[in-house]
Amino acid sequence: MDKNDSNNDQSRTQKFGFWTLIIISTILTIIFLTGQTFSLIDYDLTVSLGLQESAEEVGEVGVSWAKGVAFADTIEDFEKLPSIPIQFNKI
Repeated sequence: MDKNDSNNDQSRTQKFGFWTLIIISTILTIIFLTGQTFSLIDYDLTVSLGLQESAEEVGEVGVSWAKGVAFADTIEDFEKLPSIPIQFNKI
């Protein structure tokens, strides 16, 4: 096997691993944003999807606390979104 072929195989493996991680992280981000952001809009919907605990389990204070955490997480995640294309441009 030529050294060029070895480098080409390594490059393919790295690209496959990179895109695998990107796809997995995108799916996890969508699930996270669905669970957190939708609970701000319709808490009962996220409970029915199994992404949050019901009000009977956590109480009204727990629901308020979960919505507060969801708001903070949503703001933090949307704050990071503009930097994503910059990060990909460096690769």
